[in-house]
Amino acid sequence: MSFFSGLRSVSVLRPASSAFSRSCARALPVARSFATSQPMLTSAKAELPDFIPASKNTFNFTKVAPADLEPLKLAHALYATVHIYDRKFLVTEGDEIVLPVRLRNATVGDTLNFDKVSVIGSRDHTLTGMPLIDPSHFKIKGVVVEKSREKKRVNERTQRRIRHIRHVPVENCMTVIRINELSLK
Repeated sequence: MSFFSGLRSVSVLRPASSAFSRSCARALPVARSFATSQPMLTSAKAELPDFIPASKNTFNFTKVAPADLEPLKLAHALYATVHIYDRKFLVTEGDEIVLPVRLRNATVGDTLNFDKVSVIGSRDHTLTGMPLIDPSHFKIKGVVVEKSREKKRVNERTQRRIRHIRHVPVENCMTVIRINELSLK
């Protein structure tokens, strides 16, 4: 029995005489949990799961019950992974996010509600979405503190085999948002 017989997603075919298949045939497949680091599978006959199992304290939003959210509601310090445009920001209450863009529809003092969140957690418990958490479980609000440009800097642009160096001044736009509220409903 080869190492790849238990995997469903692997479609790599190698000749049986190659050194790669001989070295992998001796290895036992082991999947480890992130929290415990205990081997989940110890024999070569067991199949590997399609995903790496999460720790015991991780909840999926599809199966969230009010009793499962109680440990997070009682925690005094929460964090969240907020998705803004194509970037992820790990935030807590009181943090400031510096976006490298100018938000057109927002002015200084506006309150923003964040609904694209993939992880909410505390020191001991985590609520993880697949891929995002249902917005009915949390409330994250931020205030636009500043809309300006960053400090001017000069980039040096060069071309291959040409000795001339162009100096290009750059002042990128930025928006600063302060997280005022991060809580579970």
